[in-house]
Amino acid sequence: MLILPPYQGQGNGAEFYTAVNVDLCQRTDIVDIAVEDPADDFTKVRDFVDCRNCSELQSFQEPGIHGPFTPAMAAAAKERFCINKMQARRVYEILRLQKTNMKDPKAGKAFRLLIKERLNWPHEKQRRDMEKVRKHLSAEEAGLMLAEISEAERHAQLQKQYEEVLETYERVVRRLEKGQV
Repeated sequence: MLILPPYQGQGNGAEFYTAVNVDLCQRTDIVDIAVEDPADDFTKVRDFVDCRNCSELQSFQEPGIHGPFTPAMAAAAKERFCINKMQARRVYEILRLQKTNMKDPKAGKAFRLLIKERLNWPHEKQRRDMEKVRKHLSAEEAGLMLAEISEAERHAQLQKQYEEVLETYERVVRRLEKGQV
């Protein structure tokens, strides 16, 4: 999708994406819409449009939005808007942020842990895989394996990732609350 500079910042990208999305979702041969390597600006537009759309769905409204992400949420987003599971999870997180009072320590912590848990999934998978590999290595071979990052470094990386995600999500929430196209 290319929006020329004089026409950027006017909601044209969101309207164009919405039109394409509506057209594709009406087709019976389209299961979901996946974007392989989206540009950052496209991701912003997609997040906004998908959040605006999914906010209409019952499963993405209160009180359900304060619970865990469920298969029913993913199914509703896929059925109505052709949104794949990963994007539905992202939409859930953004809409949950919108409905969370981050000034409330308990609510803020619950949201932070939700995001950090997801961000930590790849590390946990890698750790489990490394444990499996180590079982089949001699002590000498295990010693030659690359050293894992320390727990403190991993926590620092996780915090940095969380702050980046939060900043991105807050931008979408502000746009949603302004009611911008």
